[in-house]
Amino acid sequence: MGLRFRKSFKVAPGVRLNVGTRGASWTVGAGGYSVNFGSRGTYANYSLPGTGLSYRGRTDSTGGSRQKSSSDSETIGVTLCLLLDGKLGTRVGDGYEVLSAEALRTVKKQAPERVLTWLAEQSELWNEELVALTDVHLKTPSPLIEPKFLERAFDALPPPEPALKPVGFLASLFEKKRQRIEEENAQLRKSYEKALATYQVNKEAFYEKERRRKEAFDNRGNSQESVLEFMSTVVHGISWCRETNVELDISEDAKALTFVCDLPEIEDFPSERWEVNQKSFCLKKLELSQTDLRKAYMQHIHGVAMRLVGEAFMNLPSIERVTFSGFSQRTSKSTGQVQDEFLLSVRVEKRQWTALNFGNLEAVDPVECLGLFDLRRDMTKTGIFKAIKPFIETSPPGTPGW
Repeated sequence: MGLRFRKSFKVAPGVRLNVGTRGASWTVGAGGYSVNFGSRGTYANYSLPGTGLSYRGRTDSTGGSRQKSSSDSETIGVTLCLLLDGKLGTRVGDGYEVLSAEALRTVKKQAPERVLTWLAEQSELWNEELVALTDVHLKTPSPLIEPKFLERAFDALPPPEPALKPVGFLASLFEKKRQRIEEENAQLRKSYEKALATYQVNKEAFYEKERRRKEAFDNRGNSQESVLEFMSTVVHGISWCRETNVELDISEDAKALTFVCDLPEIEDFPSERWEVNQKSFCLKKLELSQTDLRKAYMQHIHGVAMRLVGEAFMNLPSIERVTFSGFSQRTSKSTGQVQDEFLLSVRVEKRQWTALNFGNLEAVDPVECLGLFDLRRDMTKTGIFKAIKPFIETSPPGTPGW
């Protein structure tokens, strides 16, 4: 269920650095229109795709006209990108290299604000993994939303029918040639029929799964089994930022739901963030302090609890109480062995949960939020957790420490 994040260079579409025989210039734009900033002035370039017609005219305040030098067109387009170390680069052949000092000076001179704005946008993209981890709670649904079943269609395409080779006049005169073509056609038909049968099986399995999903949705409050089956599909459908394993259990009266969550380890969290270096025109990598890393982890695991509690109350109107208990694998200071330790356990009544403002979750701190409810947590302000004994609503099989 975890999401994988991958960092790579970010290319700015429609932004080029032009290096010619008389220096360098900066071009902004794409398609049929672009603007070129250079030592000779500012020019607008227009072209009509597919016609071969184009126009180039000066747009800056300098008056008069000048005979266009042949060297004006002797430029090489260079697309800016960010290399993995955060420096500005450009594509050369099949690879990438750091932007030259001369080209970087041109960038700083011709379009500093635009490039710095672009770098700020890229830093947000490069930091999005850390932001996504700390903002898990923002997708917590309101319990006032009426759950609806969303039908899904089988979007796989059937295999195309094979193009059989015709038996021509010459082949009809030679038996061996005709037999070879017929054998090839028979093999094509056999392969097609096999692929079609597989397609039909997959299609029927998909719609059978959808039928069961719809049945589970319609009967989600009628029995313990239907509640667990339905919530399993809900939890499985959530894209977690890190691998997050969840077990569920329901009380006999189907009014109290329990989540037991195997939380990700803090060692799996990103330990760095990126910011713009306005002097060097690059992104600078900053190592997170241990305190900042623990605070990010603290925000994440409380956000996971909020998200699951919210999903339960929204999807199961009959549920009156939800209990969340989260544990992680940590090294025991007494034995040195890795063991499961519960970090927090919270019990939430629906009447309390509905008091939250789900229209302004950006203003909600998940750590402070869980403190409004019946909470077991032994944690410092900087995010150092000590093991706790969780609430026991029910006894999910295989749950450590229960």
